[in-house]
Amino acid sequence: MRLALALAIALSLSGCGTVFDPAPYSPARDRSVVTGAGSADSIDILQFHNPADAAKKLQALAQGYASERDDMLREQLIFDVPMIGLGAATIINPIFHGATNTTIGLGLGAAGAAGLRTYFGPQPKALAYNSAAASLSCAAGVATAMAPEYDRSQRGGEYDKDSKQLESDIATATALILSGQIEDKTLAAALLVARDQAQIALGNLATAIDLAQSSPTNLQIFANAVITGTDKKVISGEQNVDAVLTALKTSPTSVSAATTVAPPSQTPSAAHEIAGAGVKTPTPAEQATALIPILQAETSKAEATAKRINTIWTMLTSCAATS
Repeated sequence: MRLALALAIALSLSGCGTVFDPAPYSPARDRSVVTGAGSADSIDILQFHNPADAAKKLQALAQGYASERDDMLREQLIFDVPMIGLGAATIINPIFHGATNTTIGLGLGAAGAAGLRTYFGPQPKALAYNSAAASLSCAAGVATAMAPEYDRSQRGGEYDKDSKQLESDIATATALILSGQIEDKTLAAALLVARDQAQIALGNLATAIDLAQSSPTNLQIFANAVITGTDKKVISGEQNVDAVLTALKTSPTSVSAATTVAPPSQTPSAAHEIAGAGVKTPTPAEQATALIPILQAETSKAEATAKRINTIWTMLTSCAATS
């Protein structure tokens, strides 16, 4: 009867998410985590619609792991307190001339508690959950920083407009260069340099915009990698998020080849606007003189935007370092 009762208790404890449960903790199945993230179910919490949504869900997942870590450390006392007490009694008992059998029994009890602690492994689980919480919380910070860049990268957003304006001015510069009507060779060379630098900046900006737009998907991949890696570490003692992160880091931070731009359109560019209403069309030399500083300013802004987005994304590297 007592054996049956003990087995019933053991079975109930093994499936209740305590230290006796051999299955890894799953934050996606934790109702408090799902509701805390404002998600409908365990599937939705792992689907990031934009960086702001990703930041909220990543932080909720991190808090779930942190809570499980704390619970695991507290439940570890189930083994530690008896083990320490029995170990101390094993030493003290013979000092006060206690029975040898008692001393042996106390020693076996301490060894048994230590064996159970090793078998259920609360400490390795707590360490794995702590790493997952740190990684996901770090990724939530990256998502928060990326959110405004994502919004500005959408069609019709600030960066989209900057890209189109820069492309238009590059096309105008290309037309002036190909026309061969700029007699001042120094001016023509300066326009060529400004145009080439602008083409590189346009490519870098396009790459950064793509990175910002794809960040929700990449953050989702990272979160799943952390969860899967944590499960693997709990089960087998291994965890490797770096391999997934390497794939997410393959986006180039610069573009060496010049971006091909479309032929000049009939829409007046920034350089053409210097003529104004009722003023004669400027000469090619005048257009080049006006266009060079415009290209330089737009190039600087595009490079700064690309650098800011790339810098934010590379922060994800440090998130994997905590795993």
